[in-house]
Amino acid sequence: MKKTFQIHTLGCKVNQYESEQIRQVLLQNGYSLWQSSLSEPLNLAIVNTCAVTQESEAKSRKLTRQIIRRFTPQKVYVFGCSVTRSPSTWENLDKIVHPITGTKTGGNRVAELLQTLGIPQETVANQLETGLRQFGSRHRAYLKIQDGCQQFCTYCLIPYLRRELSSVPPEEVLAEAEGLLCRGYRELVLTGIHLGYYGQNIRSRRELHWQKQPLSSHQPSLPTLLASLAQLPFPQPFRIRISSLEAHEASDELLATMAQFSEKICPHLHLSMQSGSPTVHQRMNRPGTVEQYLERCWAAQKSLPGVALTTDVIVGFPGETETEFLETCDVVQQIGFSKIHIFPYSPRPGTPAASLHGQIPQIEKQRRVQYLAQIEKNLHDRFLQQQTGKKIQVLVETWNPQTQYVTGTSEHYLRYQFPGKSDWVGTFLNCLAPPNENNKIMMDD
Repeated sequence: MKKTFQIHTLGCKVNQYESEQIRQVLLQNGYSLWQSSLSEPLNLAIVNTCAVTQESEAKSRKLTRQIIRRFTPQKVYVFGCSVTRSPSTWENLDKIVHPITGTKTGGNRVAELLQTLGIPQETVANQLETGLRQFGSRHRAYLKIQDGCQQFCTYCLIPYLRRELSSVPPEEVLAEAEGLLCRGYRELVLTGIHLGYYGQNIRSRRELHWQKQPLSSHQPSLPTLLASLAQLPFPQPFRIRISSLEAHEASDELLATMAQFSEKICPHLHLSMQSGSPTVHQRMNRPGTVEQYLERCWAAQKSLPGVALTTDVIVGFPGETETEFLETCDVVQQIGFSKIHIFPYSPRPGTPAASLHGQIPQIEKQRRVQYLAQIEKNLHDRFLQQQTGKKIQVLVETWNPQTQYVTGTSEHYLRYQFPGKSDWVGTFLNCLAPPNENNKIMMDD
C-alpha cells in the first residue's frame, strides 16, 4: 500500500534543511509526496515548527490546525523548536498529533522522527550520512554544517531548545557540496544555529544519538572549511555564501580566506548586531562590545572592498531610552549596512528579558521601527547606487512566462528583476549592475 506524506516548514534555514533531510529519507523508503489533487488519503503530515517569537509559535499551531481541517491526515507528526519548548501544548492540540522533541536522541530531532516512523536505525544512519542530494526546486541550496547555541542572549529561547553543539565533519560537508553541485545547484549557503561554533563537537551525520564530547585540540575551523569548499574541482561556476555570524567570528583569518577565494565566496556577511547602544547591548548579554562590533565591520570593509554587510536589529528592548535607540541609529549609519532586518522586541516567557522592568509600549516600538526603517531605506539605496555600473554575477532563479522577466540573486545578496529567457534559469549572468531607477531591485529575505 502506498504511504503518502507532506511536509510543512516554518522558521529558519536550519529548519528548511532538516525538512529536506526528512523528505529525502522518506522518499527513499517507500513514501510518496501527497498532493490535494490525489484521490488517495494523506497518511502522514509533518510540521516543522518555530519558536523564535510568540508569533512564530502561534503560526505553527495555526498551520497545524489548518492542515488537519483541510487535508484530514491520518497522523500528524510535529517537531522543531516550538514542540521542544512545550510538547504538552501539541499533545493537547488534537488526538492525531504526535510531538517529536529530540530528547530520545540527545537533541537529534531528525533521527528521532525518522526512527519513530519505523525506518531502521542503520538505514537512517546510512541515508543521513550521504547528505542532501536535492533542495526542492531552488538553485540555491542550504548546507547545514552546525547545530546548537550556548550564547544565552537575554531575549532568546533558542539556546534552551537547541543547546547541544554539533558540527558536521569536513569530509561529509565536502561530499554533500559536490553532490549538490553535480545536481545543478550553483550557490551553497552554509548555515547553522550558531555558525561561528563550527568545529566544536565534530560528529558524523550517521550518529543518531548526540552525546556530549570533550573538546579536541584539533578542531576544524570555518575558514579552513571555506577554503576547502572554494577549491572543489568542479568544472562549472559556483559560489559559497556564509549565513549569519557574530561579528567577533568574522576573524582576520576568515576575512583573509574570503579575500583569497573572492571568485567563489560571496562578498556578503550577515553580522548580527541587535543593538548599537553599549548599555542595551550589555543588557541583552550580547557577545563582545559595540566598539568591537564596529571594528570587525570596518575590518571587513577594508579586507573586502564593496562587501555587503547586513544585520538584525531589535528595537524597543526593555528599558531602551530614546538616547539608547538613537545610539543604534548612529551605529548603523556609521557602518552603512546594505540591509537591516528590523524587529520590535517581543517578550518570550522563560527568558530573562521578559521579566525586566521598563517594557516599551507597542505604539512606541512601532514608531522606532518606522524611524529606523527610513534610515535603512536610505542606506540600501546608497548601496545600490554604489553598485551601479559595477560587474556583478547574478544567479537566475525564476522566469515568469507572463511578464517575460527573470529574477536572480547577486553575490552581494541583492535581488534583481529584468527581462530574460526561460533557459537562463539556473545559470550565472555576468553583467553590469543596472541603475536603480530603471530596474526593480529587491532584497532576498
